[in-house]
Amino acid sequence: ALVGTAHFRLYWLCLNVAYVCEFFMQTLVKRGYMSQRWMLVLQQTLMLVSTAAALQVLQAVRPLPAVLSFALNFLRRGREVSNGCIVIGAAAALESLERSQGRGN
Repeated sequence: ALVGTAHFRLYWLCLNVAYVCEFFMQTLVKRGYMSQRWMLVLQQTLMLVSTAAALQVLQAVRPLPAVLSFALNFLRRGREVSNGCIVIGAAAALESLERSQGRGN
């Protein structure tokens, strides 16, 4: 499973570190303990590492459900739960279709 891989764990760690550091560094800048320029350098470095981790995870992502999720979350704002259900249903149907076609060959 994807969640158990080292690539996903690194991605998840980077995502959470980026989120926490964003607020922490903004506080340091507001209080004068860090310059805005230095904060941006640190954020860019963190984004570089996070992007490398995300690219590894993207190799395991199914494109059609990902694009559908992306589109629905923009087109149907505030309906995340039903959007998620639609994507899960579409992904399950796609997987079922692929399996039935694979057995026929």
